[in-house]
Amino acid sequence: VPSAAIEERVLARMRAALPIADARLVLGRPTLIAFGPPIEVQVFSEDAAAAGAMARALVPDLLEIDALPEVVVDDLDGRPEVRVDFDRERLGRVGLSVSVAAAAVQRALTGEVATQLHLPDEQLDVRVRLPLRDRGSVDDVGAIVVGVVNGVPIRLGAVADIAPGRGPAEIRRIDGRRGLRIRARTDGVNLGGVASEIAAVLDAHADPTGTVTTEISGQAGQMQGSLDSIAFTAALSLFLVYVVMAATFEHLLHPLLILVSVPLAVAGVAVGCGIAGLPLSAMVGIGVIVLGGIVVNNAIVLVSAINDRRGAGMPLFEAVLEAGRVRLRPILMTTLTTVLGLVPMALGLGDGAALRQPLAVSIMGGLTSSTLLTLLVIPCLYLLLPGRVQAAWGPAPKPK
Repeated sequence: VPSAAIEERVLARMRAALPIADARLVLGRPTLIAFGPPIEVQVFSEDAAAAGAMARALVPDLLEIDALPEVVVDDLDGRPEVRVDFDRERLGRVGLSVSVAAAAVQRALTGEVATQLHLPDEQLDVRVRLPLRDRGSVDDVGAIVVGVVNGVPIRLGAVADIAPGRGPAEIRRIDGRRGLRIRARTDGVNLGGVASEIAAVLDAHADPTGTVTTEISGQAGQMQGSLDSIAFTAALSLFLVYVVMAATFEHLLHPLLILVSVPLAVAGVAVGCGIAGLPLSAMVGIGVIVLGGIVVNNAIVLVSAINDRRGAGMPLFEAVLEAGRVRLRPILMTTLTTVLGLVPMALGLGDGAALRQPLAVSIMGGLTSSTLLTLLVIPCLYLLLPGRVQAAWGPAPKPK
């Protein structure tokens, strides 16, 4: 049984066996390469209460998505705190300022470094503050002495209003905006499908007033940007391939004819990923880019052989047949060696298989389909090039 399947079983049993009230269970495992969370929903609002309410409303619906077994939200409950609101009028009556009273409260609660203890290999701060039994409740905080006036100690409760409360555990800024995160782990690699379901949930909870906004981030959010970058890279690579072939053949139509092998390879990529049960991903896109420089080799060999025979005076149709017969074996041999060399990677064994397997499967499927179709499609298209009627009835012109 693959190790990944065993890990998923263990995680599922732990989730079922540890239902603890008022506790948050986060399970995971170390990975070969560290990435951000697969799914991250960012909730933006300058109103912390509104953002928290939106997050609480989203979590139950996100948990209903089958591919999201765990959904973890930033701390919404905050931390208990004691709020002290100084009364300036009362402070003025006893001759104290807010800064003096606040400094006294800080010394009592967090302490003040009075001196240092020197040891042979280090120095230790000696911090003086109230013992825990004298600062463990709201009443204890109110009894802190913030000053002495005419020999009379002034307690904090006499010059300030003290009340318990809860404050945010942290104030998070995401791209300059105040927000919080909802992170989730997926039970698969189909981030595109999961992102679509999450987008539907976010649309259902959209705030009509615009006070709270939500976005999908993490790997799912970065996927669209990665696909756009891959598309640009693929277009640039095909352009460079065309430029090189146009300069080599000194012809504009033959390079275009050779580039027809690329869409033939894309069809094989789709079929290969479908057979292997792999979704279209960034790694598949990288495989398509690699194919753009590989699959044209077979067409180059075939078209070059046809041109050589036409230059030797052979009629067009006979040149196409002869080139296909002579180049069939080398084309099949090179394709077969490349495909067989990728088989171990395509099996998806060992750590990091989620990265290697889509790349190998896409190259294998694209190269196989492109080779088989190139041997049939490219010769037929070559016969349909402009001037085919004249060339078919007479020899091609001799090369210079």
